[in-house]
Amino acid sequence: MATSSAPSDRATYRTVILLRRSEKLKLERLASREKVSSAEVIRRFIRSGDEMLKMQKEEEAISAAMKIIATSVAEANESLCRTINRIDDLHLELQKRDIA
Repeated sequence: MATSSAPSDRATYRTVILLRRSEKLKLERLASREKVSSAEVIRRFIRSGDEMLKMQKEEEAISAAMKIIATSVAEANESLCRTINRIDDLHLELQKRDIA
């Protein structure tokens, strides 16, 4: 069983959870494989869940930033296309004036 060196890291609260038989068996197998208590397996899952939530929030922030960037790039591209078209029109106008 894993022990913690810092007294503040020790588990001091108890809670009761209801599990299906298959969940209980899986919990016991995980604990046995890791050579830790069932409670430690649950604590580890809670800690990893915190990390997963943090990663999910980071992914959501990245996704939002990517949408903003994509919109900005599309707007800049449209603006450049309008500018190029305007330059082409002005070029044609100048060519007409040179001929006349």
